[in-house]
Amino acid sequence: MDGKWILVSKSICDMLGCNEAELLEMTFQEIIIKEDLALDLYEFNNPKYFISQLQDITDRINAIEAQKVLVEIIKEKMS
Repeated sequence: MDGKWILVSKSICDMLGCNEAELLEMTFQEIIIKEDLALDLYEFNNPKYFISQLQDITDRINAIEAQKVLVEIIKEKMS
């Protein structure tokens, strides 16, 4: 599997901040977290084709970070 895109949606282009032509020049491996890619390739035993659904988790990561900050503030106030 060479990781070349066959087809991309407008949504994935928007999420990654590039246009269709730019994304078609990239490989799937260039945008995926290496740990996730290794797990997927191991699980599916090096498939010839790979269909994937990507999800933007930026908001979730930001919420987790904000929660950590709030927990620290509360700890300081209670000390």
